[in-house]
Amino acid sequence: PAFTVNKVPSHEDRVYIGGEQTRQENVRHSMRSCMNPAYWLRALGVPVVMLVVSAGAAAHPFVKINEVLSVNDGILADGAGDFDPVIEIYNGGVSPVPLSYMRLASTLEDTAGWRMPRYIIFPREFVLVWADGEPEESDTTSDDGDGWELHAPFRLEGGVGHVIMWDESGEPGVPGDSVTYVSLPGDRSYAREIDTWGFFKVSVPSLGFSNEGTDAGDPLPRPPAVRVVRMDPLAPNPFNPWVRVPVFLQEPVRRLLLEVFDSRGRRVHSIHDGPRPAGASSWNWDGRDAAGRSLPSGLYRIRLDADGQVVQRRAVLAR
Repeated sequence: PAFTVNKVPSHEDRVYIGGEQTRQENVRHSMRSCMNPAYWLRALGVPVVMLVVSAGAAAHPFVKINEVLSVNDGILADGAGDFDPVIEIYNGGVSPVPLSYMRLASTLEDTAGWRMPRYIIFPREFVLVWADGEPEESDTTSDDGDGWELHAPFRLEGGVGHVIMWDESGEPGVPGDSVTYVSLPGDRSYAREIDTWGFFKVSVPSLGFSNEGTDAGDPLPRPPAVRVVRMDPLAPNPFNPWVRVPVFLQEPVRRLLLEVFDSRGRRVHSIHDGPRPAGASSWNWDGRDAAGRSLPSGLYRIRLDADGQVVQRRAVLAR
């Protein structure tokens, strides 16, 4: 049979399989990665027998453990100012998923795990969990998930370790996802080469951002001395017909990008794109898309990127 080699999608233009994905569709999707030699063998017409080892009957196969930072010497501090281990969860699918379906653990024996809170993780959204054994430091006070800080009741240690994510909607007793991380030097992550699907590698941390294009030899990111950007609570929220988006910059930025995404992770409107001086600014969004069409009621994500520092909040449009 003839085989056609299609362009391998990049992180920006990757096409996600929608609807209720089967395991077979997931395998075909992951085969598109140029990191998989079976893809190229099939493209050249070489017969390939592929043994598929299931990672469990995960009901949410695109919600994955994407990065583990077990030795955090000075990369990212939590709200209490501590540099503790961090687990990054990523939704590489096309639908929002309640994290309350997931339970995290650091051993396979802990089948009960730690139930994550009722937070909706959007498509292409990263969520950080501090694995510091200090759940009392969690902040889940806002109703819409804005500003939440999640702390697990277990602590990841240096050396070889495990992170297991149980999916309550999946097959009982089988993890939805699991990672055995290697012994890492300080301020180095164990991260997927390709978000959601890639093999793991030792890399510089990219917590809250895509892992693609990072390498262990890259210079470490420099944490800012002060918080450069702040997005204050949106008001009114829920809103109709408009919502105010207040922003404060402690320093001028070369590019401030303020965008709106719907619940499927699609960008529907760009509010601002350009340089901005230091100080307070605000914009109003009227619930319309880039073409001026009224959008339906629902949950939207307003994302602020100020020279690489990202803050996001959620807005509920109630028509």
